[in-house]
Formats: sequence, C-alpha cells, structure tokens
Amino acid sequence: MKKRIFQSILVIIFGVGIAVAAFRVPKDKIETHPITTVMVANGDDSPVDYGTLSERELLVLAYDGDKDAAYRLGVMYDYGLDDIEQSFSKAIGWYEAADAANHPNAACALGYLYLNGCGVSVNLDVAEQYFNRAVAFDDMEGYVGLGRVLLARGDGYGEEALSYFNKANRAGVVDGIYFVGYLAEKGIGIDAPNYDRAIALYNRVIDRYDKPEVFQAAYDTYAYDNANVRLGIMYMQGLGVERDLSVSRAYFKTAADNGYAMAQYYLGVIYESGLGVNKNYDTAFEWLELSAAQDYAPALNQIGYMYFVGEGVDVSFEQAVYYQKLAAAYGLVKAQVNLGYLYENGFGVEQDFDTALTYYRMAESNGYDGAEEAIMRVTAAQEEQIIEEDANQPSGTLEIGVAQ
Repeated sequence: MKKRIFQSILVIIFGVGIAVAAFRVPKDKIETHPITTVMVANGDDSPVDYGTLSERELLVLAYDGDKDAAYRLGVMYDYGLDDIEQSFSKAIGWYEAADAANHPNAACALGYLYLNGCGVSVNLDVAEQYFNRAVAFDDMEGYVGLGRVLLARGDGYGEEALSYFNKANRAGVVDGIYFVGYLAEKGIGIDAPNYDRAIALYNRVIDRYDKPEVFQAAYDTYAYDNANVRLGIMYMQGLGVERDLSVSRAYFKTAADNGYAMAQYYLGVIYESGLGVNKNYDTAFEWLELSAAQDYAPALNQIGYMYFVGEGVDVSFEQAVYYQKLAAAYGLVKAQVNLGYLYENGFGVEQDFDTALTYYRMAESNGYDGAEEAIMRVTAAQEEQIIEEDANQPSGTLEIGVAQ
C-alpha cells in the first residue's frame, strides 16, 4: 500500500447488508435516487472483487455503507488508477470514511499521507497515531510506518526504528524487508554498515516482487523500485561489491522503466556524465525530463544545469533560472544555492544582491555548509556597490538663486 494520508470529506453509516454480483454490474442496473444510491444485485451472493469495479459502481456501494468500496475508492484516487485523475483530497475523504467504519487498512493509508504531506501538511504526530491504529488492526504495514516516522524525526531514533522494521520484516511485509536492508546499508541502528546484509535483503525484495501473496497490489512498487535503486547505487560506488557500472545501470533501468523518478534521474546523470557509457546528452535529457515530469527536484535542478552550460541544448540562462526555481520550490538545497549564484551574478535575471542573499540564507537554514561564505561575499559586494553609488553622487549643495 502506498505511503500517504488525508482529511475527512464524508461520514458514512455502515450496517446495511447488500448482496452484490461479483461481475461488473451493467449501467442499467444502477439506479440513483435523491437520498441514497442503490445497486440492484440480481440475487447473486458471491463475493465482490472490488478491483474489477468501476468508479461509479464503487460509489454506489460506498454510499450505501460498504467500507471496502470506500477504501478501494481511496486507493484509486490516491494512486490515480484506472485513468482516474489523482486526487489526494478525494483519497483522504474515502480513506477516512473507511477508517471510521474500521477498515483494517485505511488507517495505514492515512498515516502515509500525513507522513509525506500528500493532500495535507506533514504531521508526524498524526501519522504516528494512524500507524498505531493500523497496528491495532493487525496491519503489519503499520510497523513500517512507525519506523519511518522515527526516521523522519531525525537522529537518535535508529534502534527504535529498526525494531519496528524488524517486526514487519519477520511478518513478511516487503516494505519491512526493504527498510531493514536500508538501515543495514546506512549503518542506522547498528554499530556499522552491513553491506552484505543490505544486498541480501534488497535481492529478497526483488525476488519476491512477482508473488501476489507478498505484494498486496501491483500498483504498489515502492519497495521493489527502491531496492533496485539502492543496488544500483551500491554497484556504482562499489559498496560491498566490486564496482560495476553496467550492473548498476541495469538496476536503475529496471526501476526507471517502471516509472520511478529517482531511477530515471540516475540514468539521466549516467548518460550526461558518461559513467560506463558514451556521453549522450539527448538520452540524458530524455530520462531527466521523465523524472522532472514527476516533480523530482534533483532532475529539475540537473536540467537547469544543462541549460546553463549548454549540454545537448542551447545555452539559456533564462531556462536555467526557471528550472532552478522549480527545484528550489521543492526544497532542494542545491537549487537554492544555484539561484543565489544566478542572482548574485545576473545570469538570466537582473543582478539582485538582495534576492541572492535570500536564497543563500534559505540554503544556510537548510544546512548548506558553504552558505555562510556566499552570504559574506554577497554582503561585501553589496556594501561596495553602496559605496560606489554614494561616490557617484554630486558633492556640495545646489544653491537656488533668488531674484533681488
């Protein structure tokens, strides 16, 4: 299940039992009334396969109090399934309706939305509450959520986070397996990185990907995509394995073909830099654009850089500024620094020391080490500019003649 959460749009009262056909109900069997919506079931009591029902059919069931239909609607809007436009606000409403009726998976879905700020502001406390509620429903994915909340809180929670991930891992939750591997790779919650264990767990995630009893839904490829990316990085850097750029590229390609923005970004950088391949700016640009289309900030930043130096495109400082602004808006510190530089030197914009300082200070507040030096440099240049402007002003007082 995806990693997000949401607000309430409606309250549904459950308890009305309705027999529903397992196949899609023809449109002429759906009747809409001013007060309630009713599905005619034709007397078939077979279980409903909610994954085969259309949005309209699910709405009929949900408004009549079917918590599973409400949850499925939440998933559809959350992920934008079946050609439905993604809408976190609608997902929140239906998830909350399902959770109010004690659907066992809705709380976890809400927890992820609050964890990641999808349709709502990031709120780790609320996310934690929902994940605890999920655990109370024996939804072991809730332990993954609790571990991720602790990681989001910062340093000092590694051991506790690892304990939660291990609970999910032991229960066979694929996300739990992935995060135990991630903490092993990074040395979080343990004495030192354990690359062998990380690689084994990442491969375990990949090996189990095609098993439906392990992956609850085909649309949820979070662990699979990230395991491929982490292995790609480890082979690129030679962490626990002999450095092999072709193997690295293959892992990135698998996740990139699956539409994963981070993997698409790495492939773009590989072709831009010529890492194990001949440099190909056109191919690099194609992968970076795919990633940027999903608002992945590093890809937006990299496209801005390519416009700045003219890699595969004509030099355009204006385009460089445009893409850097997009990346900075998503909180990428590198882009904030780059914008400071562009405004400091007047590339693609009118030189503006005040705006440059704004971006450098933004980067400083986000922990960029070189920001203080940049701020001092711009402040000095600003003071010089003021001194020069004062020196160019006419000296003395202009006397106004008065007729005698």
